[in-house]
Amino acid sequence: MTIEDRLEVLEKELKRTKFYNRYLLGAVMLAVTIGIVGATPLRSGKVIRANNFILEDANGKTRALLGMTGDTPALSLCDESGKSRAVIGINENGNPGFALFDSKNSGPVPCYK
Repeated sequence: MTIEDRLEVLEKELKRTKFYNRYLLGAVMLAVTIGIVGATPLRSGKVIRANNFILEDANGKTRALLGMTGDTPALSLCDESGKSRAVIGINENGNPGFALFDSKNSGPVPCYK
C-alpha cells in the first residue's frame, strides 16, 4: 500500500468522522433545546403532551423525530432523503442504545412526516 493510498483512506475516515460528529452535535443541540423548552412550561404550570415531535427543514423534509417507537422512546436524526443516520433510544428490555448509520444502512427508526 503506497503512501497515497494510505492518505486517501485516512481522508475518507476523516470525512466520515466529521459527518458523524455533525449529527452528534445536532443531537446534543436538539436535546439542550428540548431541555430548555421543556423546563419552561413546568415553571408556568403547563404541560405539553404528544406522541411525536417532528423537526423539519426549510423544505418541509423531516430531519429529526422524537417520539415513541412502539412502547419505547427514541430520538432519530435523519438525512436529506429521510433515512435515519443517528438514533438514541431505549430497547424493549429497557436498555439504552445509540447507533450511527452510513449512507448504505437505514436506521431502525423511520423518519416520516
